[in-house]
Amino acid sequence: MRASPPWPYGAQVSSEQATRPAGAARASADAGPRLPPVVPRQVVDHALARRALLRSLQRRGGRLATAGTSDVCDAAPELLRAAADAGLPLPGPCPVCGIPALCAVSWVFGESLGAMSGTARSPRQLAALAVRRPEFDVYEVEVCAACRWNHLLRSYRAGRLPGG
Repeated sequence: MRASPPWPYGAQVSSEQATRPAGAARASADAGPRLPPVVPRQVVDHALARRALLRSLQRRGGRLATAGTSDVCDAAPELLRAAADAGLPLPGPCPVCGIPALCAVSWVFGESLGAMSGTARSPRQLAALAVRRPEFDVYEVEVCAACRWNHLLRSYRAGRLPGG
């Protein structure tokens, strides 16, 4: 049986659903009219690579080995800040430490974005960019605030189509 991804593909995320981790303040940018969902194109799902990496960390009994996790639990401070500020909480515990502190962070890249290229965006900001800007690339990264686990979940193209 195939495991479902930790996020709904193409699902619309309202500002109420995009809650922050406990204690974090909600940005005023999340308020406003409902935007159409981001429609991902040219999706590359990295679930197989993630599964293989997690399997390589396992030892007998299904428990994760402590040796070797420093190679995968190496989230940069910028990624951890982005997870706290613009991350979408994911259901379930971290696959490495078991603590429910997982967030998906969307990073955007593209010439059409100018200075916004290479920055993390909340689901609401991503939906606004997809409506207003020509094509750009989105990289969704899973990050655990507790143990610093991080892995690329998927990448895709978003934004208005050329000539559209």
